[in-house]
Amino acid sequence: MKAHWPLKMRKVYSMEGVVIKSFKVRQRAVIFLFATFVFNLSIFAASLPEYLSPKSNCDQLIEHPYYRLCYDSDHRLSLWTLHYLDSSFIEGSTNRTDDYRLDPLVLKGVEGRDYKGSGFDRGHLVPAADMRLNHKAMSESFYMSNMTPQRPGFNRGIWQSLERLVRRLVLKRGPAYVITAPILNDGLTRLKKNISIPQDFYKIVYWPKQREAIAFLIPNESQSGQSPRDFQVSVDQLENLTSLDFFWHLEDGEEDILEAQILPF
Repeated sequence: MKAHWPLKMRKVYSMEGVVIKSFKVRQRAVIFLFATFVFNLSIFAASLPEYLSPKSNCDQLIEHPYYRLCYDSDHRLSLWTLHYLDSSFIEGSTNRTDDYRLDPLVLKGVEGRDYKGSGFDRGHLVPAADMRLNHKAMSESFYMSNMTPQRPGFNRGIWQSLERLVRRLVLKRGPAYVITAPILNDGLTRLKKNISIPQDFYKIVYWPKQREAIAFLIPNESQSGQSPRDFQVSVDQLENLTSLDFFWHLEDGEEDILEAQILPF
């Protein structure tokens, strides 16, 4: 939309794309759209403090308004993602569109068609269902930088169960920050365009108010008859596997306690 300032535009669109012709209504629409834009940007600033990012050798640190990721150009996957989750995200009304596409901020990115014929699903790291707050949030969850090759039985089974469990826990215990990632190491099998196929995935959920965390590590295979509870691990175990440093902002004693715990739920 081409804008002529001060407020001499021919057309102003509502969020639904309807043309608003009344001058006074146009003024209100511009104020609303600007406020919405500022709110969208502030969500990231308020929700994703730098100290919650794992310490890692990050090839590309990408900040989207609703989540942060560390992209690994060698594996063509994200080394980790971080997002904020509370009831407003979970209980939003935006519908999923499956609009898989290239992330414009990533170098050496991949496209949705790069998985075609591979036998692997384009599996979310930041779940689309965690981004129901609005269309922009949901749309950004379908960037291919947020996707990894997941076996269909894994993606549509145990991984989906884990995502649902996390949402239930957030509704029960309160707002949380979620780190989700594949384990990337040398020697992984590759799809075309050198996209690595992870053997394992993990998820860490951190409640800052309670200073408590829960972690899961699940092999990228169909886990028939098992639940996420069967794959609960400590954060310490994940640090040993990934060489990443989680919760480095805490005092050493507090960090040791949090990372060793197996939180009952």
